[in-house]
Amino acid sequence: MGNAGGNTKKQTTAHVEPLWPEELDGIANLGGHCILTMHPQVMGRPSRVALLDRLIARVRKRNDLWIATCGEVAALADGQEPRGTKA
Repeated sequence: MGNAGGNTKKQTTAHVEPLWPEELDGIANLGGHCILTMHPQVMGRPSRVALLDRLIARVRKRNDLWIATCGEVAALADGQEPRGTKA
């Protein structure tokens, strides 16, 4: 959900906002795992923090997604019950 093309120009929040949910939905539909990497020079702006808040709210509304730490994902991969899963 980032800069796969190597373009270093900062995109506006209005440009990025519709892309994140589309990427998230596509990854979820494939049963994938999404990791957000948030570089401070990009995410450290009020408009991007608000965008992240909206994305997190979207994830929390879905029953088929969960927000986890890397440790929780590793526990799931090891066949353990990770903390923080939705019941």
